Amino acid sequence: MNFIKVKTDEDLLKCIELRKKVFRDEENGPEPLYIMDEYDKMQDTKNYLLEIDNVPVATIRFIKVDDITIKLQRMVVPMEFRKKGYAKQLLNYLEKDALNIGYKKIILDSAQRSVGFYDKCGYITVSEVFYEDERPHVKMEKTLI
Repeated sequence: MNFIKVKTDEDLLKCIELRKKVFRDEENGPEPLYIMDEYDKMQDTKNYLLEIDNVPVATIRFIKVDDITIKLQRMVVPMEFRKKGYAKQLLNYLEKDALNIGYKKIILDSAQRSVGFYDKCGYITVSEVFYEDERPHVKMEKTLI
């Protein structure tokens, strides 16, 4: 199991390919979810990649909101790699790294079908349902300790 803090274009392209596989191919989601965007190249944005035996199996990123808060985005695990704990392990890795950097709070907009996963990881729902990218979402947050 190899956790990668993405620093190279090659690793970032692996993240983009995972996003395409899930958001485009599996979910038929809108293009902004799976293309490289302006946030991917920002200094305060961090992309993370999990590889098993050199095969990319999960990715996630955060963008800086303020000096103590980050927003999670673009968490994907392709269908054939789900239910193996990879998402939770990658999220735990990101949370530890964010805390080490100095962030204290994580926010995210969770697709409604993923709320149970984030609940189990200690996130709390803080909004009513709203629609984003043509799908129902809720705002969630977690304080890092």
